[in-house]
Amino acid sequence: MPGYEKLQFIENHDIAIMRLHDRWDIWPEYGIPWSWARFLELAGPPVAIHQTIYPGTLHRYDVEPRSLGEFARHVASKTSTLGEPHPVVVGDLDQQVSKVGVGTGCGCQVEGFRELGCDVSLICDDGSSYWQQIQRWEDEGHPVIRVNHGTCEETWHGRTSTIH
Repeated sequence: MPGYEKLQFIENHDIAIMRLHDRWDIWPEYGIPWSWARFLELAGPPVAIHQTIYPGTLHRYDVEPRSLGEFARHVASKTSTLGEPHPVVVGDLDQQVSKVGVGTGCGCQVEGFRELGCDVSLICDDGSSYWQQIQRWEDEGHPVIRVNHGTCEETWHGRTSTIH
């Protein structure tokens, strides 16, 4: 059984495990959405933070207007340094974008980014079903860029790991 040896070790040594991962994600200024945005060179604090859908995980950053293709190339240039040179990009590459939805984990819900007024959503593959979070919004004319969950979390507090 997978994990059995680990479970036995934990039980034999009376180890308590606390998983606080998601609470750390939304720690103001240091949590993953903030550090991910800094890594992507999105300036300043978020313009807005969604407070009802996964509170604190959905952020909006405003950037100079540019084409989806240009913005996607910028994202790819950054994520390539972490081993992900080709994020998934869905939408009209000529469409102008300037209001970027940024989040991480299963909290990256395009519906929430749309409620924040975002015109492009940068999501990760944890919690993003292709038909619910990508194809649906392409059909609505809302572009989506999807990266691996580990990629956006590798950017914690502007630092990156050397382990890939």
